[in-house]
Amino acid sequence: MIGDSHVRRITEVPNYRQYFSLRDATIEFKHQGGAGVKFLWDIPEERYDIIVFCLGSNNLDSGMQPAELFKRLMFHADRYRTLKLCDYVVIMGLWPRANRAFNAKMRVFNQFSTRKPGIFFWKWSKSLNVIIKPDRVHLVTHSYRRVIKYLCSPILYVMRHIDK
Repeated sequence: MIGDSHVRRITEVPNYRQYFSLRDATIEFKHQGGAGVKFLWDIPEERYDIIVFCLGSNNLDSGMQPAELFKRLMFHADRYRTLKLCDYVVIMGLWPRANRAFNAKMRVFNQFSTRKPGIFFWKWSKSLNVIIKPDRVHLVTHSYRRVIKYLCSPILYVMRHIDK
């Protein structure tokens, strides 16, 4: 899983690995606070079956438009597959912040989809309510526990529904 401070904060949830104890899967995390799409230029050092992109909110917050963010994430997903760094890429939908302008852009972004082989867009579940910290960006620990299950969903989907 490649991501920003949200991914780092997931790894700070007590016993977070128990939530990612998927049979036949080992989950690794690569994260950097404030990361955006440029972080994806730093390619993984080894090959993976599935790579999950869990970033983009910092780009939207900095003024990038949803269509441009999606285009750039798709570029990197194609690049990772062309370089044979993985078989599948999952682009995660973004979760909300305590900011109306950001959330409007997030809703537009979360409506995108793709039909490219080996690349999936996993939409944010509107029913997954989260509590945002006073910093207006990050979640409380309990919400990150809930998000972990959301992040496991596309990995399980790919593992169960795609023949290798």
